[in-house]
Amino acid sequence: MPGHRTPPADGGDRTPHSAPALMNTRPTAIGAGLLLACTAALSLWAWNRIPDDARIPVHWGASGKVDRLGGKSEALITLPVVILVLAAILLVLPRVVPERRRLADSARGYNTIAIGVLGLLTGIHAASVLGAVNGGVPLIRVVGAVLGLFTVVIGRALPVLRPNGIAGVRTPWTLADERCWVLTHRFGGRLFTAVGAILTVAALIVPEAILIPLALAGIVGASITAVIYSWRVRDAGTRTPPSERQGDGGTSDG
Repeated sequence: MPGHRTPPADGGDRTPHSAPALMNTRPTAIGAGLLLACTAALSLWAWNRIPDDARIPVHWGASGKVDRLGGKSEALITLPVVILVLAAILLVLPRVVPERRRLADSARGYNTIAIGVLGLLTGIHAASVLGAVNGGVPLIRVVGAVLGLFTVVIGRALPVLRPNGIAGVRTPWTLADERCWVLTHRFGGRLFTAVGAILTVAALIVPEAILIPLALAGIVGASITAVIYSWRVRDAGTRTPPSERQGDGGTSDG
């Protein structure tokens, strides 16, 4: 009969299931393309302006001091290649991890963080290249400011993340309780935004000798604080508010 579907002979269900939703990573792809174009253009611009035998800072220690020099090719090519590889990983990752549907709900936050990471590397590359060409760029202060702005970006992204396995404050308590996840990421968003703003201002006034250690301490401290907060609000979705507990079994005055 028309419209009648004959059941399969083995009695199984042949109803097609919808494919898992995939995250929209187009913002990351566009952002990565623009940042890669900027780094490539900057490297090409600097190529003929830097002597072939120049020794350029390519690595800095935790204190912010240069601990290794490299040649022109290494300085101008390494970070653009790193950005390219990292961008590819960030674009592929949401398509291969388990629970892709849950991660798709965090597209806005994930794309923000991904672009922020790539932007951080782009800023470091720009400061390094401009410093090699002009020699007057306060590299440590620029990197400190970029780290501060990156921390602000993380702070703006955290509140819009939803429970997932790769991005956010992923503790046993946030992953087990969605209410705990929401509270922790709201708190973490405010905390990282405040820390990032302080670090950005500090990059202009704090002595260079302590700037990078201060930035790293601020970021690590904010991360640890967010983890501790997630423990404090664990099981938040199942706890009874104090006002309700007082009413259970109690007697009213008068």
